[in-house]
Amino acid sequence: MATVSGPAGKQTVRLLLDTGAAKTLLDPRTLRIVGAEPVTTRTLAGIGGMVEASEHRIESLTIGDLVVPLEHVVGLRLPSGVAIDGLLGLDALKSLRLEIDLTNRVVSLMPSLETHPETP
Repeated sequence: MATVSGPAGKQTVRLLLDTGAAKTLLDPRTLRIVGAEPVTTRTLAGIGGMVEASEHRIESLTIGDLVVPLEHVVGLRLPSGVAIDGLLGLDALKSLRLEIDLTNRVVSLMPSLETHPETP
């Protein structure tokens, strides 16, 4: 489980890991609960075509003890009957280490081992 925090509080969310999603998405109802106000709108391309969506500033996104370094998420209504609150996209995954253990059917997210040297 993950937790998203905003000015009005925290909410536990169920996220689907989606390596095909460029941005992390949360249902607008969740964003309203935590008080994450929209800061801009953007056009997104998806399987169903182009869609307008709002981008929201969040205070934090955590998965277990792992803090995901992400300041903005996209608010997009998910199809009814879907048992998730959002998608964890590449914007979040690129700063983490992802391990897929096919034998045991386990996906693990960890802090990245990569260090970024100072550039002159």
